[in-house]
Amino acid sequence: MKRMLITCVAVLGLLPAGAMAAHAGASASRAELRDFVCQRALDPPARAISVTAVMRPVTGTQKMEMEVVLLSRAPTSGSFMPVSVPAQSKLDTWITPPNPTLGQRSGDVWNVQVPVADLAAPATYRFQVAFRWLGATGNVLSTAVHTSHSCYEPELRPDLYVQSFTVQPISGHPARNHYVVVIGNDGLTAARSFEVEFDHAGHIVTDEIDRLDAHAHTTLTFTGAACAATDPPTVTLDPQHVVDDLNTTKLTATASCPAPAAGTSVSG
Repeated sequence: MKRMLITCVAVLGLLPAGAMAAHAGASASRAELRDFVCQRALDPPARAISVTAVMRPVTGTQKMEMEVVLLSRAPTSGSFMPVSVPAQSKLDTWITPPNPTLGQRSGDVWNVQVPVADLAAPATYRFQVAFRWLGATGNVLSTAVHTSHSCYEPELRPDLYVQSFTVQPISGHPARNHYVVVIGNDGLTAARSFEVEFDHAGHIVTDEIDRLDAHAHTTLTFTGAACAATDPPTVTLDPQHVVDDLNTTKLTATASCPAPAAGTSVSG
C-alpha cells in the first residue's frame, strides 16, 4: 500500500557570527549530520526517521544550500532508491537559510532538522544530504555529500488470515455439519480480542479469540445446518475491525460443500 509520508524541514538554529566560534573552530568539518533518530512503531504513522544537517561557511561563501533526499531499500532489493515525497515537502529540492546573509560570516552555523514519519514497512531508510557553497557570482566554491546511518523499519502489525475452513460430518446427524476454521497470524505481533463471525444462510454466530500470538494458529469449530453448495457458509475474522491488520484481504473464506452421495438426500 502506498503511504503518504509526513515530512518537515525545521530550522533549529540560525546562529550569527561568533555565537559558536569556539565550537566551530573545534570542528574541521564544514558539513555534518548528527542527532540521527530511527523510531520503530506498530502504528504506521509513528514510524519515523530524522537527522539534523549542520552547515558552516567556507572562505568566500555568500550563500549556503543543501538538498536532502530520503532513500529506501526494500528487503528484496540490493540498492537504495529515492522515496517519492509530497510536493509540499522540502525534500528533494535545494533549500537555503531563511536569512539570506547567513553564511557570509565565518562563525555562522545553519542547523536543519529533517524528520520524516509514516514510513512504509518493511524497508530500510537513510538520508543523503548534499551541501553546496556559492560565491559572490553564484559560482560553486565547494560541495559535499553525507549519508546518514540506516534505519530498518519492520512491519510490526498482526496479519490475520483463514488458513483453512473445512466441513465435517456429524455421525448420526446427516442434516448437521461441523465447520472447522483454522486461523493464523503471519504478523510480528499478537492480535488481541477479536471476533470470528460464522454466517450460514443468514444465521450468524460469533466467537471471540482473546489473543493470537505472532506466527501462531488457533482452531474454532462451529456447528450448523448441512452445507449446501447453493448457499455455502462463510467465516469472517475481526468483522468489527478492532485489529490494525496488515492485509485485510485474507480475513474471509467460504466453505466448499461436499457433494451429496448419489441417491441420498439431506433434510432438516
